[in-house]
Amino acid sequence: MIRHTILAAALLAVTVVPACAQEQQPAAAAADLTVEASGRGRTAVGLRRGRTPVELSIDYGVPVLRGRPLASLAPAGRVWRLGANSSTTLKTEAELSFGRAVIPAGTYSLFAEPGANGWTLIVNKQSGQWGTQHDPQQDLARIPMTVRTLSAPVEAFTMWLIPAGAGAARGRLVLAWGDVEASADWTAK
Repeated sequence: MIRHTILAAALLAVTVVPACAQEQQPAAAAADLTVEASGRGRTAVGLRRGRTPVELSIDYGVPVLRGRPLASLAPAGRVWRLGANSSTTLKTEAELSFGRAVIPAGTYSLFAEPGANGWTLIVNKQSGQWGTQHDPQQDLARIPMTVRTLSAPVEAFTMWLIPAGAGAARGRLVLAWGDVEASADWTAK
């Protein structure tokens, strides 16, 4: 009986915490967001390249603040694994552009570098490694992110791929944790 109660409480926490984070980003309702009991999250969006459907997805670990300051977990000026455990993985079946940065179709690891004046999204050519194994020699692009302060903190790290409209070939990548929301606009080609 106690095991069932603990399991039910754990599943409720994994379901409720991301739901609270979603309230911070109402535009994210159009994006496909999944958080699993394993502590992994996934966001995906279906696009069209001509008549061909393509998918853009991100799989990431979901760390939780648990009373710790965000700056202790993702310190300014240091590359952060952008999640927890295994590296955060971006899979795209279409070429993407983030401003002038071009990301060919493929599978990549994502990292971030928080800073006093903004965050930088790092797209790395390696994938499948442990999240703390960042090889800067393999960086494909460093993308500046727009940062804003949230009025209510987000306990569990959450990411969204938000299309500009149904089937649109452009949108925003948004991440939120603590009182920080960082985003970058993307376009699929």
